[in-house]
Amino acid sequence: MWDDIWKCNQGLVVNDTKKIKHEVVESLRVRLSHFKEQPRSDIIRTISNLSREEAQRGGRKVLYVFSDLIENSDHISGKTFFTTDTRRLIQYLKKYGLLASLEGVDVRVFGVGRDGTPARAPLTVPAVQKIMDFWNAYFQASKAQSIEISPNIIDHGPR
Repeated sequence: MWDDIWKCNQGLVVNDTKKIKHEVVESLRVRLSHFKEQPRSDIIRTISNLSREEAQRGGRKVLYVFSDLIENSDHISGKTFFTTDTRRLIQYLKKYGLLASLEGVDVRVFGVGRDGTPARAPLTVPAVQKIMDFWNAYFQASKAQSIEISPNIIDHGPR
């Protein structure tokens, strides 16, 4: 019994955490190697629908989103997304019941922006700022407990 207790130390937890992160990254790398650009990107409806399903389960929640966060859907086209004031977009989403139900949820988003390949040119600074402003406002309006949006996975250490 004591051997098991002594084996569970901070170093072991950190190593296990690093191993799990490596496995997640490798899994994503494999899936993304077969990525195909889709004509639509309905991120808002996806998050909204998922949040309603998960809200009924209770407990502390963390929502992880891996996306460039460029909305281009039937509700909000890519052009509308980038040219319309964020407050107006949020009002529109409220009107049509498309805000997520994220009370008590920690939101962690990674993958924002595009890589520098010729097919997926990097976004301009104003475009990235618009994405960040909109999604921060969206998650705040959805009552998220905390919001972190980054191009990379944010490491919070072992929990």
